Amino acid sequence: MMIDLIGLPGCGKSFFSTRLRHELIQDGFHVQDISRNRSTPFRYKLFFKLMALAVRFFPSCYQKRKIVLKQLDVQSKRSSFLDRRINDIVDDILLHIYTHKVLKSKRKIYINDEGILHKVLYLSVFFDVSVERALEIFQPFDTQSLTIFIRNLPEQSFLFIKERNRKDCSMDFLSDDIMKCYLDKFYQKMNVAQRKINLFEIDRNDSLENRVLMAKKKIIEFKGTNV
Repeated sequence: MMIDLIGLPGCGKSFFSTRLRHELIQDGFHVQDISRNRSTPFRYKLFFKLMALAVRFFPSCYQKRKIVLKQLDVQSKRSSFLDRRINDIVDDILLHIYTHKVLKSKRKIYINDEGILHKVLYLSVFFDVSVERALEIFQPFDTQSLTIFIRNLPEQSFLFIKERNRKDCSMDFLSDDIMKCYLDKFYQKMNVAQRKINLFEIDRNDSLENRVLMAKKKIIEFKGTNV
């Protein structure tokens, strides 16, 4: 089964996914974190590169990519917030979708700290596409993953981002005003998505132990209903 995380930048998705994976392994589950970061195993990095090539050049994937881009019909091909092209965001979403389909397993649990819906919201924010329209376009690709929504306020995320001071992604280099605007817009989009999809939600302000416990209970429930 697939577990996707969604939440504002700076809400602790990566930290939470690492802790959740550890706790699930302790409980006897076979778990792999497939978030694309420094700790991703080499075999999965290679897998993602091959999947990315398939999205761009495999005939059926390429055709679906063209259809999605045509349906989106955005005014600008580049984001006004960050240096992102619409083609690259769509490729990234499709990469996640096909990855889910290929890695689908009844035995293993895969965790992704920025899942499909998170990427769809990126697209919605970056290119001013309504959440409803974005969900409508990508709904036919539904992979039946469990999406866990980590809720916190934009003001909290802003403080977390400033405190971590990592400077390892483009968001860390935004001015304070642009970052606050971006976080506010992302938060609004997430609230719309939550009303449309009824995501499983946990509160960032709750203790880590309670958050992990709630997520584990939901995962076991979801896994039982999707055998």
